[in-house]
Amino acid sequence: MYIFSDTPLGLACGRNSNSGVILPLISGGAHIDFRGKDGITPMHRAAIGGNAQAINVSLNGGVVCVLQ
Repeated sequence: MYIFSDTPLGLACGRNSNSGVILPLISGGAHIDFRGKDGITPMHRAAIGGNAQAINVSLNGGVVCVLQ
C-alpha cells in the first residue's frame, strides 16, 4: 500500500472493502486522475488489487478510461 503518496480515493480503490466511499469521494470532487509518486492512479490501484466493484463504481461515477 502507498500510504504516503496516495489520496483517499486511491486508498479506497485499492481495498476491496471500501467501494461504498468511492462514489461520494468522486461526487465530492476527488481528483480521479491523481498519480502518486509511483505514477499509479486510483483506477490502476483498483485493477491491481482486483477490485472489480471499485472499477464499476468509478466508471459509473464518471471516470473515463482511455486505453493506450
